[in-house]
Amino acid sequence: MDKNIKPVIVVLAYNRPKSLVRLLESISKADYPVKAKLIISLEGGATNEVIRISNQFHLNNLDKSIIKRSEKLGLRKHILICGDLVKEYGAVIILEDDLIVDKYYYRFACDSLKFYKDDTSIAGIALYSHEYNQFSNLPFRPMINGYATYPMQLPCSWGQCWTDKQWFTFKDWYEGKTNSDLDKIIGLPDQVKAWPDSSWKKFFHGYIVEEKLYFMYPYESYSTNCSDEGGTHITEGSNAHQVKMATALRPYFSMNFCPSLNNEVSYDAFMEPDGNFVFSSLGIDRENITIDVQGIKSMNLLLKKDFVITSKPADNILKYYNLKFKPIEFNFLSVSEEKSDIFLVKVNDLKSEKPKHSYNFYAYWTEMNLLNLTYLLAFLRKAVSKAIHKFSFATD
Repeated sequence: MDKNIKPVIVVLAYNRPKSLVRLLESISKADYPVKAKLIISLEGGATNEVIRISNQFHLNNLDKSIIKRSEKLGLRKHILICGDLVKEYGAVIILEDDLIVDKYYYRFACDSLKFYKDDTSIAGIALYSHEYNQFSNLPFRPMINGYATYPMQLPCSWGQCWTDKQWFTFKDWYEGKTNSDLDKIIGLPDQVKAWPDSSWKKFFHGYIVEEKLYFMYPYESYSTNCSDEGGTHITEGSNAHQVKMATALRPYFSMNFCPSLNNEVSYDAFMEPDGNFVFSSLGIDRENITIDVQGIKSMNLLLKKDFVITSKPADNILKYYNLKFKPIEFNFLSVSEEKSDIFLVKVNDLKSEKPKHSYNFYAYWTEMNLLNLTYLLAFLRKAVSKAIHKFSFATD
């Protein structure tokens, strides 16, 4: 491991003592090949129990310090001021208190930061690996590319790290930006634009879309998000963002990181595929077509190109594609002889912005027989739960 890449670990805490204990326990069980720096950043007005837990935590391989903020910053300002610690330490790992980290999270962070530190197309490194598309409320399964990582035009807030160059390039862009500036970015999802002012992530998302950058994600997750109650954006708590974690007994292998120039597999700001595999399979130049399989992109965005693969209602459908292979990209290798939920059409032939998804569409994504009563009731309960959380949730 490059001795010059030693990111400071920054834990943000405020009023969730049980969450903080759980995160610190996972940090204490992690592997540290070098003595690392841990900073616990206490939001202004942090509870006495959170302060006590922070004071008592100790680990020989970690040089711990505590920053007590004198005022209530709010989540956005708190994240931004903690990110600025890269100025002193060169790199930073940001962990909110409702996360759990893997045994090798620090090794992965150090190795990935070393690999991508000079890559100007990469805006940050995720520790978290998505299994759920928060824009369509459907599962997300990235195609395997033969590497340990893949690029996606989505910032991560559930375990992430930056070099000083990555962070301050964003801060230069961020200076003076307002919500009205974000509203003008056509490729930014409408859901993101609607997130509250407390979200730093909406600005970072706007930044990578406007600047055509990517976050690099691991296929194997090095953190998971417990989304405990009492959070800024998920007030009631949720298990929707838990992802698979690996056994701590496995060995750590040297990572085969995906070069950013290898864009065979990548994903856009809506978590839709936009890698070369898709366009070579379709035989259509990426400049002429938009991928909107889940039917969630706005007409303003779709009208920038002539064709779209979508699930929105349309006339004069040119080609149908199967919806049965995994991941979704594999369905573009051949044309379906039967009607399907996804198809190629001219953008001007779209009839509506809202898709009308069939039973087969949801069965494909959920991998359940939705006609089975047991599955149907479970699916409905989950759908209702997500609908309730949608009103109180905006991602960090």
